[in-house]
Amino acid sequence: MSRIPLKKHQIDQKSAFLKWVGFPARSSVPPQGARGTIVSATGSGKTIMAAASALECFPEGRILVTVPTLDLLVQTAQAWRAVGHRSPMVAVCSLENDPVLNELGVRTTTNPIQLALWAGYGPVIVFATYASLVDREDYEAPMGQGRVRGPLEAALAGGERLYGQRMDGFSLAIMDEAHGTTGDLGRPWAAIHDNARIPADFRLYLTATPRILASPRPQTDGQEAEIASMADDPDGTFGAWLPGAELGLSEAIEREILAPFEIDVLEIRDPSPVLGESEEAQ
Repeated sequence: MSRIPLKKHQIDQKSAFLKWVGFPARSSVPPQGARGTIVSATGSGKTIMAAASALECFPEGRILVTVPTLDLLVQTAQAWRAVGHRSPMVAVCSLENDPVLNELGVRTTTNPIQLALWAGYGPVIVFATYASLVDREDYEAPMGQGRVRGPLEAALAGGERLYGQRMDGFSLAIMDEAHGTTGDLGRPWAAIHDNARIPADFRLYLTATPRILASPRPQTDGQEAEIASMADDPDGTFGAWLPGAELGLSEAIEREILAPFEIDVLEIRDPSPVLGESEEAQ
């Protein structure tokens, strides 16, 4: 059970998550993995809700959590520990000897061999920035012309370069700020959607601002780029929006989950206007 009491809307979202994965988590999932999205307003507690849901459904699971920034990675690790997760934690990032992560017992590395050693099998929670999906220069290649997979994907792929080490796939992958992974599936961040490259039984996408994109125009060669859109589509890249889990900004304010706000517009005039200019020109 979560050590942090959940609010009513978070309980509803967790219930939607439990219904989606089955409880305990169902063992039969499609080859591309089961996919679902929760759309909930900024500040409504998606991180705590997701951590509590994972703790209940995957207490001994292998979990991947991806975020766009290092600051958010640290905050997320803090939240998961506070909720009650006690599994080993590894962060795929450059925050070596970060005092907060050290206190939380989160080891950090950008080395795929080290990652595979620390998180190769068994219960673990891996935090990573989307930057860990970007290919790197291969310094062993002549003139630095080669490219190698990012550390997360490389650890999952294994192979000779990792001296036989390989990291197992995940029970659950959670993508925070998931709208940042929409668009051209050829982009580096889009690797998170590919179950052959980042294997996970379940993928949960979290966002407050879903990006729903139109179909791409044909390119000069007549081919269409593959586009990932966050439309509510059970067969789409992001899966269906989980029923009963959506919480918009207006509803969150109306239910007093979030504080109301107002937009103030300031008009600033030049204290030293140019002589001869009209007021409109200024």
